[in-house]
Amino acid sequence: MLFGKRGPRPSKAVRKKVAFRPRGENLEAKILMAFDLGSTTPPALPNIATGNVGINMVGSTTSQNAGASVAELGDINGTGYDSFLIGSPNGTTPSVSLVFGSQQQSTATTTSTLDWLNTTVPLVTNVAPNGRVGALNTLGTTGQVNPISGSSTGAYNFTGITFIASKSGSSQLGFSVANAGVINGTQAFLIGAPNALDAAGDATSIGSGRVYLVYGSTNLLGLSGQTIDLDNPTATAGISIVTYATSVLGSRLGASVAGIGNFLNDGSNDIAMGATNATVGTGGTANSGAVYVVSANGIPTSTNTTPIDVSLFGQAGGTAGLVLAGAAAGNQAGFAVSGAGDVNGDGLGDLLIGAPAAAGGNGTAYLVYGGNLGGLVTNNFNYNFISLARVGQPAGSSPATVPGAAISGGGGAGSERAGAAVYSAGDFNSDGVADIMIGSPNYGGSSTTANQGRVTILYGGANNLINGIFTLNTIPAAVSSLSLIGNLGDMAGSALGFVAPINSGQTNEVLIGAPGNNSAYLLPGHGGTYTGSFQLSDAENPATLAGVQFTATTPGFGATAFGSSVSGRLVTSGQIHTADSDLVGDFIIGAPSYTITSSATAAGGGFIVQGAMITLGIPPATNVIQTTITQIDSSTTSPFAVNPTTPDAMKIYVTNSTTPTGQPFVASTDIDPTTITVNGVLFANATVTADPNNANQAIITISPRSALKLPSGNSTLVVSGKTLAGSPEGVQTFQGTAAINGGSGGGGSGGGSTVGAVSTPLPPGLFTPVSYLSQFGGSFVPTISAMSQYNYAPLPMSVALSQYLPPAGFRQRIQAFHGQKVAGRRQNASRKNDTGTGVWTLGRSVYNRGKFHNGNTYTWVHSGIIVPTTRKVQRFTSAGNKLPG
Repeated sequence: MLFGKRGPRPSKAVRKKVAFRPRGENLEAKILMAFDLGSTTPPALPNIATGNVGINMVGSTTSQNAGASVAELGDINGTGYDSFLIGSPNGTTPSVSLVFGSQQQSTATTTSTLDWLNTTVPLVTNVAPNGRVGALNTLGTTGQVNPISGSSTGAYNFTGITFIASKSGSSQLGFSVANAGVINGTQAFLIGAPNALDAAGDATSIGSGRVYLVYGSTNLLGLSGQTIDLDNPTATAGISIVTYATSVLGSRLGASVAGIGNFLNDGSNDIAMGATNATVGTGGTANSGAVYVVSANGIPTSTNTTPIDVSLFGQAGGTAGLVLAGAAAGNQAGFAVSGAGDVNGDGLGDLLIGAPAAAGGNGTAYLVYGGNLGGLVTNNFNYNFISLARVGQPAGSSPATVPGAAISGGGGAGSERAGAAVYSAGDFNSDGVADIMIGSPNYGGSSTTANQGRVTILYGGANNLINGIFTLNTIPAAVSSLSLIGNLGDMAGSALGFVAPINSGQTNEVLIGAPGNNSAYLLPGHGGTYTGSFQLSDAENPATLAGVQFTATTPGFGATAFGSSVSGRLVTSGQIHTADSDLVGDFIIGAPSYTITSSATAAGGGFIVQGAMITLGIPPATNVIQTTITQIDSSTTSPFAVNPTTPDAMKIYVTNSTTPTGQPFVASTDIDPTTITVNGVLFANATVTADPNNANQAIITISPRSALKLPSGNSTLVVSGKTLAGSPEGVQTFQGTAAINGGSGGGGSGGGSTVGAVSTPLPPGLFTPVSYLSQFGGSFVPTISAMSQYNYAPLPMSVALSQYLPPAGFRQRIQAFHGQKVAGRRQNASRKNDTGTGVWTLGRSVYNRGKFHNGNTYTWVHSGIIVPTTRKVQRFTSAGNKLPG
């Protein structure tokens, strides 16, 4: 059943005089799909153990805060199974636990594989079901006991390694952890310790910070059960550790760490290390924060005995590397860092940097495009660095602009702290280009919206589509985006991550941490762009987000801070397993205040969720509302005759319709006029009025039309915008497209020639009949020459498929495997299946499966006038899955 907040959920805004009726099927889905991974009082076992959903690894001492950071690492030890990092930065001895997936400790010195997927509850037959909960302090030992029940009967002997840092007892080791990717040919991971000592190890330099890069290898299996001191790496054979530190006191290097791919364009993967309190250069801006980037080409391949000083990166006589400094004092640049993926389609990795104290506390997230950035370094305060203040500046700025975007919180009441978390969204809209996420956990400033938090997904595109300086409330019209708003007190966006596909044929999911209400949300990607604003209270609605909400409560022990950290990874080429024996996405959620017994308050824990054990919905491919343009000015025949310059105002008539989820779209009352965009030009002064002659459409008036710079001849006009928050679907995108003729005359009803018998076919778009004699003769089958006189606008594949009526099972599979949403039969009011009058689509008897080859990509380039213009070039890639039957 549904745990956590049980109060009434906010309904959609409803129309006047129309009563709200809850949708029963949506409520049922919420009840069935919600997972509470705790919900029991010790010594009972949490649901993740009794329900066989995954693995729960918990701390053992008070205020250990295990799970303050987590990372899904992939195959770090050569077993073929993914491993996980769980940071425990507080308590008597800060530590980081490396948990090996699907491995058990057979003897004191050997390990063996026991696949988590094929085990049952209990993991060992005929014993109490306590094998899916383990204690981090006994990793790699035999005879382990269940930390809740205290029983060793049937307990699983989890394998792994514990890391500590002896040079500073209060190092906060594990404050950040991350998958570094492949470094010098070997999978590696990063551990941050922002309260550690400086590069010289001076005992008075606590808070300077360190970062440790640890290389993976098959040798790690032989180290299971050992505790490795990262500050004395040569004491342990078979493992290579590279240490970074700084000579700038109080920098807090290691507050964030990330592997960022080929960002510096030198053919190797790079790593980034955030230092939130760094002061860059002698006399530089105090405590602006910084991010230090180094290429794998400059990372040692074996253990270094002397820490590498990151403050010397890029300096004369220093180490090769790049320094990116905060724009102003106290910005906390580097509070979060992440690889963004390839957001602009140039083949290079891009970088995300969070500075949540910038912009007056509303925060700023920086997207920096990868490339040869060395030429952009300037020398200020006797120091070589790049200021983040230059990111997204207009071309021609001095010093030169840094390609990318500076995206700040929207302002308003409170401090949003945008950039407290930043992460790649993978290819969330399945267009072949990476997308990005920005977390704003303090969004919502009133007493009824305090700390809701929000996550903004910005969809990437070629040619630096996400570019410039803007706020999350004023995202450019050219950038498609999705806003996800948390519940009261959620602090949604405190942590972000992506997950490999769970449903076959779908794109990746995203993870959103909301520790204020002990929640995390898993949302599946879409086959097309999904835009607008949604409440995460609607996360499990199959008609919209189709996701899953996870919670972790322990009655009587208070908050768990579940969702403070999240991590997953994408499936890579050649991968054979995840944490178990499949390729279904697995992930981990941290709960640093999780309490397992009264003797270990806030010991914390990490919840490893196996994707095969949960059910995830299939969301709509897109939620863009389609409207029809029926008239422009006084022109009522397509292509509409439109004067490019006069009169000053242009009237565009658009129709009512339904949203992709079946809600009504009434153009005259639902459209937000301040969001009207025509051909990419924003008309914030637009007006929307009801058409006095047609109750089913509205008139959008924009001015001046000259801003459109319409060409002469044939072209396309696209009007789009957002719906009002109070409309049935909330803030969603609508769009209408029409063919126009920008020739002489404006607003007329035609201007084309009278057509009788035509001997020479007219070019597409110029045929505007006043009177017309059919050219088909006595046959209902037109000739090619006759058809050439008509405008040709091929149907997009999804529209063409919708003309047929595949059985419901085929419709679901086509969407799941190919991302093509096929609408069912649109019926009349009789509501009878396949019967009645007014049916808009063909019967299922004409339906047949296509001949696409699995795994192949097909491209169609349509000539002439294409509606919409974005479908002129179409690509369709089979996901490599055969349809049943």
